[in-house]
Amino acid sequence: MIKYAVDGTYEEQVPFFRSNVKTAMVSGNEEEDTLEHTLNESLQKIFTSMEDFLKNGSGYQMEEVLQLQVTIIKYKPLCAGSYIHLPKTLNMANCLLNVMNQDDRCFMWSVLASLHPPNDGAMQPEQVHHYQAYTDRIDVTGYNFRNQYHRLQSLSDRTQPF
Repeated sequence: MIKYAVDGTYEEQVPFFRSNVKTAMVSGNEEEDTLEHTLNESLQKIFTSMEDFLKNGSGYQMEEVLQLQVTIIKYKPLCAGSYIHLPKTLNMANCLLNVMNQDDRCFMWSVLASLHPPNDGAMQPEQVHHYQAYTDRIDVTGYNFRNQYHRLQSLSDRTQPF
C-alpha cells in the first residue's frame, strides 16, 4: 500500500489481510463445488478487510500484492475403531490404559476398563481378557463401533450403573 502526500512524497505500508481457517468436509461429487465455495468465502473475507482498510480514511492505495498464500490440507477426523499403539511419549508416561483388542470394539473395552479396573493387582491391565466377563454390562445391540465421536453418547446412555 502506498500513500502520496501533496508535496510529492509518499509513505509505504505492508498490511496483512487474512481469512479465517475453514473446514470443508466433502465427499464424492460435492468436492469441487464445496472447495470452490470455501475458497471464494476466504478470498471475500480478505477483499473485505482490504476495502475496509482503504475506506477508513487511511489514504492508502493498493500498489501491488506481495504474496498470496492458500494452504489446503486433508482433514482426517478421529474415529473409533480397533487397537492402535500409543505414541511413545504417551506410552512412557504410564497415564493411559490402552486395551489391546483384536476387534472394532475398542470404545466398549475402554468403557469397561474404566468401570471395572482389575483389582487383583493384575499384571498387564491392557489385556482384553480382564474385561470380557463384563461385556453383558453394556447393551451394544445394533451399535456400529465404526463410528464418529458425536455418536458415542448413545452407548454411554445405555451403560448400566456399576
